[in-house]
Amino acid sequence: MPPEPFILDGWPRKVVKAAFYTLLNAETPTAARRAIAELFGRGREGYAKAGKLIAEIERKHPAVANQFGTGAGLRLMRKDSEITEYILGKLLRGGHFALPIHDSYRVPRQIADRTRAIMDEALAKATRKPTRVSMAISSAQVTDKTAKNTTSLLQNGLGLELGLGGGGGGGGGGGGGGAPPPGWVAWLPPGPASLGVLSYLYASASELDRAA
Repeated sequence: MPPEPFILDGWPRKVVKAAFYTLLNAETPTAARRAIAELFGRGREGYAKAGKLIAEIERKHPAVANQFGTGAGLRLMRKDSEITEYILGKLLRGGHFALPIHDSYRVPRQIADRTRAIMDEALAKATRKPTRVSMAISSAQVTDKTAKNTTSLLQNGLGLELGLGGGGGGGGGGGGGGAPPPGWVAWLPPGPASLGVLSYLYASASELDRAA
């Protein structure tokens, strides 16, 4: 992958990124071009711009150009889901829980090594290639909003974020991407109590989304 995969002279980065993922997810070249043309308003001019942009993206990404318009992105997303299902299922069967965020998993520190081993196992099973899991330690507090005092649900718990891949976090929370925002912590109590804490966190996040 080029260091700046969505930078092309004369094209807005947002448009290039949308076109790239459209090419990766579309099941046929025709469907890809039609969808990209809509970015420019369709019509003859829209299709002409779409064709030009597609050609430039193919030159920028020769390693994956043969996968454009084949539905490869959909298959990869399915594979990603299977990896997460494997990891979460194995942890749950052992009485543990993880909070998946993008391509990483937040877990209690005491099961970090176990989680890393399961992730290595899942990646090796899915890719049949040597893999590496990155790890970052973080801490935060979640305040109990239902109480009048400032008692913390999770008292300064140290948590671990383990990310899939070669150690570099991307733009959306990969391994080693720094401390999580307050409220997204990994120091979960054992057993079913974890589900209660996660429900609280998700409910809080929904309230924030509505307020925004």
